[in-house]
Amino acid sequence: KEDASSNNPQANVGGDKGYLAINLKSSDDVTRADYEDGTAEEQAISTACFYFFDATGNPFNVNANGNYLNVAIADNGGTEAPNIESMSDPVLVVEKYKGEFPAKVVAVVNNPLENIYSVENLKTGILDPGHSNGKDFIMSNSAYVNVAGEVVDATPLSIDNFQTSADMALQNPVTIYVERVVAKVNVKAGDTAFNTNTKVGEKEVYAKINGWDMVATKNNSYILKT
Repeated sequence: KEDASSNNPQANVGGDKGYLAINLKSSDDVTRADYEDGTAEEQAISTACFYFFDATGNPFNVNANGNYLNVAIADNGGTEAPNIESMSDPVLVVEKYKGEFPAKVVAVVNNPLENIYSVENLKTGILDPGHSNGKDFIMSNSAYVNVAGEVVDATPLSIDNFQTSADMALQNPVTIYVERVVAKVNVKAGDTAFNTNTKVGEKEVYAKINGWDMVATKNNSYILKT
């Protein structure tokens, strides 16, 4: 196991523990024009694993097990996608390490890995999604580039996110945007022939697509996209 670092710029607050409210949201439907919602079965959430880090991305111990907390999701809304936005907000109890709280968090949904990881470990780790039955798609943090041109692959935490009670934490939640680690593709062949804008002699050439097939597919994926 890797030792957690105390390299954390956040100020200390009273008590040895803090309450942290997590609001999970799917980023897929707002970042892709061709995004297609999953079915209720595909979008269902059964577990979520939260990994905590210091400011440099090293593991940050939040309990006796290490730098992660597992949450079993009892109710994720029960409606059509995006179900992930209607799940109950989990409130986590985070223990201080060397008098401070973690600076970053990564969520891995539907695949609790239960091991100590750094951010770099998550970016290089490989998953075997096993989605042949279309259930419980694995999701993890959505990476983006901020205004400073830096890649943000873990959700930043501020001292305001750690409160002295669950009720107060729910008033200052941290939002984690997640997306599937694999893609869902639906392809349909149309009945209409289309003009290829090509001529053979004086005749226009038309084509009709009878079917599609996927090539160069992968059976696994990285845990955390970059």
